[in-house]
Amino acid sequence: MPYNAALAWIAANTELIDQTRMAIWEYAELGLKEYKSAALLADILERAGFTVQLGAAGMPTAIVASYKSRQEEKEKGKGLVIGFLAEYDALPEVSQAATYERQPLIPNGNGHGCGHNLLGAGVLGAALAVKAALDTGKIAGEVRFYGCPAEELLLGKVLMVKAGLFSDCDIAITWHPSSKNKVCGLRHLAMNSVKFNFYGISTHASGSPDKGRSALDAVELMNVGTNFLREHVNSRVRIHYVVTNGGIQPNVVPSYSQVWYYVRAPRRREVEEVYKRVLDIAQGAALMAGVTHDVEFVSGCSDTVPNEPLLAAVQANLVKSGGNRFTKAEKEFARKLIATLSPSPENGRQAAAGGAGGKNSAEGADEVMQEEILPDDGNRGIAYGSTDVGDVSWVIPTVIFETACWPKGNPGHSWQTTAAAGSALGLRGTVLAARVMALTAIDCFTDEDLVRRAKEDFERQTAGTPYKSPLPDDMQLKI
Repeated sequence: MPYNAALAWIAANTELIDQTRMAIWEYAELGLKEYKSAALLADILERAGFTVQLGAAGMPTAIVASYKSRQEEKEKGKGLVIGFLAEYDALPEVSQAATYERQPLIPNGNGHGCGHNLLGAGVLGAALAVKAALDTGKIAGEVRFYGCPAEELLLGKVLMVKAGLFSDCDIAITWHPSSKNKVCGLRHLAMNSVKFNFYGISTHASGSPDKGRSALDAVELMNVGTNFLREHVNSRVRIHYVVTNGGIQPNVVPSYSQVWYYVRAPRRREVEEVYKRVLDIAQGAALMAGVTHDVEFVSGCSDTVPNEPLLAAVQANLVKSGGNRFTKAEKEFARKLIATLSPSPENGRQAAAGGAGGKNSAEGADEVMQEEILPDDGNRGIAYGSTDVGDVSWVIPTVIFETACWPKGNPGHSWQTTAAAGSALGLRGTVLAARVMALTAIDCFTDEDLVRRAKEDFERQTAGTPYKSPLPDDMQLKI
C-alpha cells in the first residue's frame, strides 16, 4: 500500500513536477544565488505540510524541509530519517532554448547545462511521494528534503555537513540526470577549489619597466611550475586552472592578477598532499616575480563512498520501473540535438548520419536515447568528476543513480544539455528518477535489514578514516 500510494502520487502530480522543473529551468540561477528556485521549492513543500527552514547553514538558498508520519509524531521523534538531496543551480554561458538549433535565450547567459532543474524537481517529487506513503499509516518515519545550493561550486552540501544538518539523518538518496539509466558506484574525485591573488606594482611597461613588478609574471610562473609538477604526481590526479585576471592592457604592468585552480584526486588525503605542493609553487612564483600574494579558498569536497546494499536496492527499483519509452517525436528531437556535436564514434553521430551500424535513420534514432536499465557492472573505480555529495557519503550511507534525460554521447555542461533539460526528454528521466527514489526510501522504511546492512557497509568503508571537513575553519562565505 505505501508503494502504491507513492507511485499514484507521482502519476497524479506529473504536471507539478513538470512545472517545477521548467520554472527552475527558466530561472537559471547560479550557485548561492538560486533565490527564486529555492523560494519555489520551499513554498511547494510548506503548502504540502512540511516544516521548512530556508537559509540553512548560513546560505540564503539552502533548504531543510521535514515531514513526519503521524505515528512518528506520537512517538516523539523516534524512527528512521530518510533524506533526499536536491540541487537547482545553473551554469554560466550555456543559455539555450529547448530546441536543437543553437539559440541562446540570453547571450552568454546562464542555463541548466547540468540538468539541475531536473534534479531538484525529481527530488521534490520523490519527497512528496514518500509523504503520501507515510500518510497511509502503514509506515512510520521522517522524510527530509535537503535543498543544496551551489553544487557546481562544490560547496553547498559541504557547508551543510559542516553545520551538522545530517547528524540525525539515517540514509541519503539522490540522483543525477545523464544519458544512461544506471546506478553510480564509481568514486568521484575529492577536490580543492582555490584562487591565488598576486599583487605587484604598476608602471609604464616600456618607459619605466624597472619600476614595476608584474603580478601577471607571478601567475605565469606559477602555472609553469604547476605544469612541471604534473610529471611527479600519480596519473589519477587532475590539476586545472584559468587566469581570471591578467591585467587590462599591455603597456601597463599589471599590479594585480589572479588564477583559479582545481586540484583533484581519488582520495581526500591525496588532494591535501598535492595542494601543499601547489601552495609552495605559488609562494615561489611570488618570490621570483618580486610580488606578494594571498590564497582565497573557494571550496573543497570529499570523494564519494559507494554503499553496496543501497546500490542493490536502487538497481532493483530501476529494473522494477522498466525504464522509459520515448516517443518517435522525442527520439527525433534527440537525433537532431546530437547531430549538432562534432563527429566522433562516441557521440551517437551515426544516428544522425543515417543510422548506427548501417541501420536506417528511424532505427538509428531509436538508439539515440537509452530506454533500458543497464545492469550494475560492479565497477567501483574512479569517476573523473567531483560532487559535494561525497561529503554527505562520508557521514551517512548515501546512494546515487542516473536516468537518461539527454541523448547518448551528449556532453554535460553544454548548451545541448540545457536544451534537453527543457524538453520532454528531461521530464521523462525526472519522473523515472522520482519513482525510483521514492521506492528506495520506502524499502528503507519497511526493511530494517536493508538499513542495518547499509550502515554496516558504511562503517566498514569509513573505518579508520574519520570525516574532516575540507573547508578551513576561518573560511568566509562569499555570496
